[in-house]
Amino acid sequence: MSKVSWWKIKNQSLANAVRNVGFDLAVYDEYTPQTQKEIRKQAITEALRLLRDEFSATAKKDIKQITCGVYVICLSDPFTIKYGKKNSKIIYIGRGNVFARLKSHYETSLFNFMQSLSGTNFDFYISEPKKRGGGKANDYYKHIEHRLLEKFSENIGGGEKEFPLFNINAGANKNLDEGKGWDKPLSSAGEKPQWILEKTRFWNFEKLG
Repeated sequence: MSKVSWWKIKNQSLANAVRNVGFDLAVYDEYTPQTQKEIRKQAITEALRLLRDEFSATAKKDIKQITCGVYVICLSDPFTIKYGKKNSKIIYIGRGNVFARLKSHYETSLFNFMQSLSGTNFDFYISEPKKRGGGKANDYYKHIEHRLLEKFSENIGGGEKEFPLFNINAGANKNLDEGKGWDKPLSSAGEKPQWILEKTRFWNFEKLG
């Protein structure tokens, strides 16, 4: 039976990335549009560098090597998000070339979302699910993403097909055995968040896919 292992990279801070390139995220809206554009470009590069370095120290491998991975983006303590049935720190569940996908997310909505929450930190769960056999087994990572989203909808979302903030659908069901450990990012055991965030009708961030 396959077992899915996860690396957790905690407390990644956009504010620190912006500070490292010489600016202040707290006053981002006060910069000129041209300066904001440059801050955004430099800060994304720096945020990805920090994540890559932390992942390398934790996993003892380069995140760029994970081309068939699954990843989960979460708020860090002390925040959580109100969904229909339960609260959860998760804002997005995705798969693919992890580093390239995260770069794309920062360039679409993730930077804007993080900036809107100013000093809030973020955690990243990253996995490289593998199953022996070739053929259909090569889609194992796609199936793990699907099952995470499906279980999120069933246990955390309210009503039918409520997914994390930035997800659109539950991906592709490949009808494979999940194995063990695949749903670790969904667990909230031991968490004691002090703040619950809830989106309003004015929430207008672009979905990540």
